[in-house]
Amino acid sequence: MKKLLSFILVFVLIFSCGAVAFAQGEEYIPTVHVTGMANTDLIMDKGLETEKQVFGAEEDDMNTMIQNLVFPLVLFLLGGSEARFAVSLVDAVKPVFEHIKYDGNGESVYNISIEDEPEIDYDYSTFTYDWRADPMTVADELNEFVEKVKAHYAAEKVNLIAESMGGVMTSAYICKYGYSDLNAVIYRSTAMYGLTLIGELYTGRFDFEADELAQYINNFMFGESSQQVIIRSLIRYVAPLIVSPLINKIDRFFENESEHIYDEFLIDIFGYLPGLWSFVPAEYYEEAKKFMLDEEENAELIEKIDVYQYEVRPLINSTIKAMEADGVTVAFVSHYGFSAIPATQSKSYMADALIDTRYTSGGATCSDFGKTLGDNYVQAVNDGHNHISPDNIIDASTCLLPEKTWFVKGMLHTWYSDDYRDLYAYILQMKGEATVYSNPRFPQFLMNSEDDGTTLPMTEENMNFNSDKVTFAIAFDFIKGLFQK
Repeated sequence: MKKLLSFILVFVLIFSCGAVAFAQGEEYIPTVHVTGMANTDLIMDKGLETEKQVFGAEEDDMNTMIQNLVFPLVLFLLGGSEARFAVSLVDAVKPVFEHIKYDGNGESVYNISIEDEPEIDYDYSTFTYDWRADPMTVADELNEFVEKVKAHYAAEKVNLIAESMGGVMTSAYICKYGYSDLNAVIYRSTAMYGLTLIGELYTGRFDFEADELAQYINNFMFGESSQQVIIRSLIRYVAPLIVSPLINKIDRFFENESEHIYDEFLIDIFGYLPGLWSFVPAEYYEEAKKFMLDEEENAELIEKIDVYQYEVRPLINSTIKAMEADGVTVAFVSHYGFSAIPATQSKSYMADALIDTRYTSGGATCSDFGKTLGDNYVQAVNDGHNHISPDNIIDASTCLLPEKTWFVKGMLHTWYSDDYRDLYAYILQMKGEATVYSNPRFPQFLMNSEDDGTTLPMTEENMNFNSDKVTFAIAFDFIKGLFQK
């Protein structure tokens, strides 16, 4: 009898384990994180004695650059020649970036590999790549990795979380291989529509001002304690008054010497990287090619970069709509509340400190940084729902997917929190369709707090992250407290 019971017990355990394993294999859909630019280091001559990190320069290279710049910079600030300093600047900085460059045909000049290869993991697998490369080439690599992940888990489909430049590579992949292998795609702060910053730099619209620099530094000054607010106020309002003469001198230098800096550094090092050309928005693209490239000398490169611009990007929106119609879960998560990098003429737009919010959200209408849409603003698309943010900065009704686009204020580009991860899990795991209305924990507009690491629904009480109103109120209370002591 005991033998019979033992046999039955073993049979039940084996059957149960097999059933669970089958169920897990059937239900588990692996997730692939398509990383952003420079998520892994670039290595020259990997595995050889001459191996060297070439982007995110090594300490010795940075020290050499600084040493070579100090004396020419002092001379320039004391009234030295702008042209002479331009030569010294390029000679000092260029060696740090020399080994990442491509030739005029869009091919790597040096033997470069990525440090961390794509990795399969149960939590989520990570797809890394050489960000300099042609997105259509990276699309081939992503397709190969997706097939490996599917085979590893015996899965029919995968989820993709495309982050920053990963949106470019994901778009190229879907254009080239379709979406039959995809269960869901989350576009997180992606650059697939471009960056105004790169569009302006690639068309020669360089500009630099002290108050915008101070404003940008404040993007990274978190906290609402009295001391933190005072420091932020000094940087934002006092520092520009002190450093303006210096900044204005530097701005004039770049304006007067831009031709030498572009020809000898920016174009030579960054102008032939196919990956970076995917960052040029459509409205700047043709002008950028005329400004940065030669139609005959760079014909092969132009042929490569035109593919993303004219065969991938124009189809992104219609492809996403088709994916939705065919049952693929698609969502956007966009960040805002920060100024743009103050290096070009257009720097008043709302951003996540790097990419325009209108691009990362798939078409939101946004106020300029530091402003609102206005008291009399009316939602652009009346679809029966309110898509205007509580702070009156974002109108999500103009987004490609207004009901599946989330916004996180106070979250820098590609930063995240535990609550943010929960949002991903909710979108990917919900039975049925996740929308900005289906879970009160994750409404359309969220507020991130760097003080306690939470990302919560935006309210009138918490929506004024790092605002002048909050800054002045806390600073006033602090000063008043000093006099009362």
